[in-house]
Amino acid sequence: MFRLHIRDQLYPEVEALLERLSRRRLEIAVDLLAALRREVAAYSAAQGAELEALRGHCSEQVDSFLDVVRSGRVPRGLPADFVVRFAERGAREGFELEALLRGYRTNARTLTHWVGEEASSATHEGLRAALAVTRMVMEYTDSVSGILAEAFLHENQLLLAEAGSLQRDLLEDLLAGRSGAAAGLEDLGRAAEAVGHQFRMSRVRGLRVVRHDELVVVAPAPAPLRQMFIRASEREPLAAGISLPVAALDELPRAHLEARRALALAPAGGVLRLSDLSLFDYLLAGADDTAQRLGPEGLDRLEAHLRETLLAYVGCDLNVGATARRLHLHPNTVHYRLRSIERLTGRDVRRLGDVIDLVAAVRLATQAV
Repeated sequence: MFRLHIRDQLYPEVEALLERLSRRRLEIAVDLLAALRREVAAYSAAQGAELEALRGHCSEQVDSFLDVVRSGRVPRGLPADFVVRFAERGAREGFELEALLRGYRTNARTLTHWVGEEASSATHEGLRAALAVTRMVMEYTDSVSGILAEAFLHENQLLLAEAGSLQRDLLEDLLAGRSGAAAGLEDLGRAAEAVGHQFRMSRVRGLRVVRHDELVVVAPAPAPLRQMFIRASEREPLAAGISLPVAALDELPRAHLEARRALALAPAGGVLRLSDLSLFDYLLAGADDTAQRLGPEGLDRLEAHLRETLLAYVGCDLNVGATARRLHLHPNTVHYRLRSIERLTGRDVRRLGDVIDLVAAVRLATQAV
C-alpha cells in the first residue's frame, strides 16, 4: 500500500504531484464547470448568478480536495461549509438531489483525469503516487456526497414545512375573495407567480391544503385530477368533486363552491367532475321536494316499461323508428306506449315543453329511489 505521508511529511512524489495540480487549479476548476454543463442536464442552461455560483463552487471544490490530499486522509468531520451552502441553494432553487449527486460524480471523473494528466509516468513511485491520490478522489467524493445529501434533505424538509404554511395562508386569502393586493400581492399576475412558486416549492402540480374537514386542491386546468383522484381512491377510500375551470384567481371562491357542490353530488366513494354533467342533469341534481310535486300528475302510474320508452324516445330525438330499434320493438308498440303515457299524464309527447316536464319528473323520481 502506498502512503501519502512519511513521518508526517508528504511523500516527495505526492508533494510534486500536488504542486503541479495546484499550479493548474484554475484550469481544473474551469474543466470541472465545463464537464458539469456538458454532462448534467440541470446545469446545461445555467447563466447569470446561477452560473457564477456554480463556477465558485467548482473552485472551492478543487481547493478543498487539494487540502484534503495534503492532510493525507479525509477527516470524519470534513469542513465543507461550501458543500452545505451548495446543497441548500440547490434545494431552494428546485434541483433534484440526484442531479446534484450526479454533478459530484462528474467532478470525480474530471479530477481523476487531471491526476492522471499531471502524474509522472517516468518512475514507479510517480505511478504509485498517482494511484494513491486517485484513491483520495474517491474517498473525498464519497464524503462530500454524504454531506451534500444530508444538507439537501434537511433544507428540503424546512422548505416543505414553510411551503405548507404559505399555501394555507395564500389559499385562505384567495377563497375569502381578497384580491391579489389584499393578499400582499400587487396584482393577479404576481399572485399567479406566487402560486407558481408554491407549485415548484412543493414539487406538486398545484396547491394542496388540508382545510377543516376537506383537502382543497388548486391545479392548472389541464391537470388530470379526475384520474389522479380515482387512482388515489384505489389505495384510500375517498370522494372528490371537481369544479369547472376558471380563468383568473379571483374566481377561486366560486370554483371552491362548485367543487363542494360536485362533492355533494358525487356517488359514495366516487369522483364527480362538473364538466361531465349536462346543464339539465345539474339542475335536476339540485332539485328539492317541491320540484317533484310540480311534476305531471299520474307519473306514479307509469310502469317501468313506459318510463324506459319515454327516456329512449327522448334519447332518439323524438324519433319513433329509432326508439323502436333501440328497444328492439315494433314501431306500433312504441306508438302504443307513447299514447299510454299521454293518457295517464295528460301531457303531449310531441310538445317539447311537455316532454321536458315528463323527463325531468321521471329522472327526479329515479333519483329519489
